[in-house]
Amino acid sequence: MNVVQVTLLLTKYQINSYLRDVLRLLKVVFCSHIHSHKHQRKMKKISVLFLVAGLFCFVSSCKKVEGEGGSSKIVGKVTVKNYNVGGSILEGTYPGSDEDVYIIYGEGNTYYNDRIKTSYDGTFEFSYLQPGTYTIYVYEDVLPEPTNADNKQVVLLTTELGKKETKDVGEIIIKRK
Repeated sequence: MNVVQVTLLLTKYQINSYLRDVLRLLKVVFCSHIHSHKHQRKMKKISVLFLVAGLFCFVSSCKKVEGEGGSSKIVGKVTVKNYNVGGSILEGTYPGSDEDVYIIYGEGNTYYNDRIKTSYDGTFEFSYLQPGTYTIYVYEDVLPEPTNADNKQVVLLTTELGKKETKDVGEIIIKRK
């Protein structure tokens, strides 16, 4: 594969302008007529080093992982449905103020990466996120069971977030007793 083919291949994937400039320089070095064979070999070695360094920068900057550092955000609202102690009669519905909302960055994780409290009106916002997959969850009350000592269960949802996107996950309804 010659330098022109490498240039076309890398341009196809739209690498940054710095790397394109380095490849143009390499093309000039390889295609120009250099009289000294010793000088030509030295220039080829330097050019290959530039190419390897440029490819390393290109490959290492390709994939951004989920998490902080982006320009996207996830917003939503928590609403509480308050039931009697037995859990059979709805006594009222109100905004879930001061509730903990958790977020997990990416897929395959089970431990949360960040936690925030809802506002007085039940709204929440996770800001400055990278594009990717996120899981949002809140705890709600359940009837006492032998397998659930703290009487809580998770209400969770998973969402995909794009670049510079504000994703409204809507209303998350939780039960309280």
